[in-house]
Parts: sequence; structure tokens; C-alpha cells
Amino acid sequence: MIQLWQKVRKNMQRQFIAGIVRDEVMTASEVADLLGVTRQQLVNLEKKKRLLPVVQKKGINLYIKCDVEEYQKIKSKAQTIIPQPVIGHGVTQKCYDHIKNELPNKGDIEAIFIYFNYIDAIMDGFYTTYEIAKRDQLMKLNVPTFIVKYSNLNEVWYEGLNCGYGGTGPHGSVDVLTKFFDVPKEIAEQVFYAKYMKLYREGAKWRCICDIREAYKNDGKSTYEIESFKSVSKIMLFNNKLVLLQEKSSRYWNEDEARNFLNSNLSFISYAKRITIYPRNLAIKTGHYINSSVGETIYQIVIEDVSGRELWLNNYVDENTPIHRQDTIGEILRKLDFDIVEDYKKQGVLKRTIKEIFERKIDVLNLYQDQAYQIIRKSNNTI
Repeated sequence: MIQLWQKVRKNMQRQFIAGIVRDEVMTASEVADLLGVTRQQLVNLEKKKRLLPVVQKKGINLYIKCDVEEYQKIKSKAQTIIPQPVIGHGVTQKCYDHIKNELPNKGDIEAIFIYFNYIDAIMDGFYTTYEIAKRDQLMKLNVPTFIVKYSNLNEVWYEGLNCGYGGTGPHGSVDVLTKFFDVPKEIAEQVFYAKYMKLYREGAKWRCICDIREAYKNDGKSTYEIESFKSVSKIMLFNNKLVLLQEKSSRYWNEDEARNFLNSNLSFISYAKRITIYPRNLAIKTGHYINSSVGETIYQIVIEDVSGRELWLNNYVDENTPIHRQDTIGEILRKLDFDIVEDYKKQGVLKRTIKEIFERKIDVLNLYQDQAYQIIRKSNNTI
């Protein structure tokens, strides 16, 4: 009887421990997928002692789930964007007057950044929102085109001074550079031809890095093509991630628009790691839609890269046809070098052994019970 009780108790302890391990312990791969980081970034977090594994053996790192969730909360809170003032609102004179009369300690300024296209400023990290970002809601960006950076890393942002053409904004940039920052005129006047200009103070001199706009590279004369000067309207913030939206040109869906948009904007994403495909109702529920002059646009295909930036496509998704049988979606997957293994070409919850999953380069998961698909490229490409 005693032996039987010991056996029962041992079995109960085993089940209890197995339950804890199953529910409260995460592998490195699971942690990386949850946080949206690469395995190398996870190693860097460990080195900085921001997230430590509880078990660390050769080739195996295990994490406590509550530690991961706590780090996720801290990270999310730290990434909340508090709106930063952008002075001028596109009016050159307002920017000029502020720099002349209100900008303090001009001698402590160590760098000045000037942009023609908003997109270049955004990609360099110069953007804010008009209000505190809300969860699961697209937020419009407020982007400066003239940034003053102090030696203590404080920054003052302006919109109304810029570069790249012969208008009021670039002339205003030349005036403030020469009058208030002692930038030589021959350097300052490069503003008229630059796609962007980055000035760094080195003692009493300024070092200039700039990229000449394509319009001026051939014969020195501007054809003044209107580049995506207002393209900021297509880039928004969603859960602290930069999102480039496929704009809807009419009330009618055209599958060529998704292809053309993807081909034209691949440079926005460095290396696609995840594609999520939403049913229409779930896309609306999770905030993947926008209202515009041509009606409601619903984004059912979301492509995320390793940096967290996303492309949203409003391509039609037939919810009654398996994903792999939809030509446009298949074309998108091939364009991004994703291959769905034959075994995974089915809808519903996919169940595979750990061995099978770890032998695949691509793992297709039913992320939610209400049928949203994630197609994930494993971080080391050899899993």
C-alpha cells in the first residue's frame, strides 16, 4: 500500500512539474518570436542582463514566461512615443524667427540635418506623432525636415526649412546656416541640390555629407520632378512600428496594385521575416484598416521585416480558398523568397512534432483560433 501511494505521489509530482514546464517555461525560439527579435538580439539582451535564461546549457536556453512578459511590458512602455514639438508647421518664416530669437546656445550645436523627402527623415529616426500613440490604431506622423542637435543630444525640430530645390524652404535653410550657425556660403548653397544634407561641427569648421538629387546629377539643371515629397501620408505608426500603406486608388479592387506597390517599396523592408494574412473581419477587429476618400481600405496582408517595419497590402483574400491556391498571394510569397512546404498547404490549426517543425525553413502557423495566418521565416534560415 505504501509503495502504491509513493508511486501515485511520484506520478502526481511528475504531472505537476510537467505542467509548470509546459505552461511557464519558454525556449529561446519561442521568446524570440514573441518579442519579434532575432536570436542574436536575444543573446545581446542576455549580455546586457535585461533578460536572462534560467537554464543555460550547450545549445539550450530556457526562460521563465513571467520574466519574458515583464520585459515585454517594460519594452512596450519604453517605446511609447510622446509627441515632440515640430516648429514651423511648414512656414519658413516661423522657423527663421525661432532660430534667430529663441534657439539657445547656438555654439553648443554639434550637428544639423536637412531633408527634401520626409521618407529620408523618417528612415533616420526623425518622426513623432501628433498625439500619444494608441494601441491597435494607426497614428499619423509629424515629421521635421530641419533638425538641430546639441552636444548633450537634445534636439530641436523644424518643418519649413528643407533642401533639394530653389524654393522658399531651401533659401531659408541657407539664410539660417550662414547667419546663425557660421556655415560657409559655399557649403550652405549645396542645400539647393541635395536630397539630404548632414552637417557636423568639427571645432570651428563644418563637415558636410550630402546626397545630390537625381534631378541634378545629369546636367546640373533641375527637371524638378515631384518626388514623394508628401509620401509621409502613406507611412504611419501602428503599435510603435513604422507602417507603409498601400493606397487605394479607386473603390474597386485591382490585384495589379498590390504587385506594383510591393515591387516599388521593397526597399522599405530590409529582410522580410513574417507574413500575416488576416480574414476581413479580423483585420478590422485588430485595427488593420483605414477610411479614406475612396472608402474603407482593409489590409489583410501584413509583411514585417527584421527591424519591425511593416508593409500593409490591401490585396483581396478569398477566405474560402486555401492560401497556397491564391495566385496573387503565392506570387507575393515567391517575391519575398518564402516557400510553403507541401505538408503545410492546408487551413486550420497545424500540428507538427518538434522534429518536423525544426527541419523546416518556413513554418506556417495558425496564430489565432479565428484563422489568422502567420508565415514565419526562421531567424537562422536552417532550422
